[in-house]
Amino acid sequence: MAPIRRHHVWLVGPLEHKGPFDFGDVAYFRQGIESMKEMVEKRYRAPAMYLYIFRSMFGLRVLSWRLKCRVDIAALRRQERQRRANS
Repeated sequence: MAPIRRHHVWLVGPLEHKGPFDFGDVAYFRQGIESMKEMVEKRYRAPAMYLYIFRSMFGLRVLSWRLKCRVDIAALRRQERQRRANS
């Protein structure tokens, strides 16, 4: 389970970051590649749905890395909560 936990930490890291998260950070991107590689090498079995979700999330991270996005996700989440509370 340790490789899955490490990949989970990588996936949710931007959600817990204060201020703009730098998706263009090479170290962050390498961490994701290493955690994905570790899971593939260990051949963890999971429902097909999880494979689709992981591939989608990884694809979005690759795109964000290539575009060198900096996003304050915490601020976006606050705005979304406020918008929902007002509707």
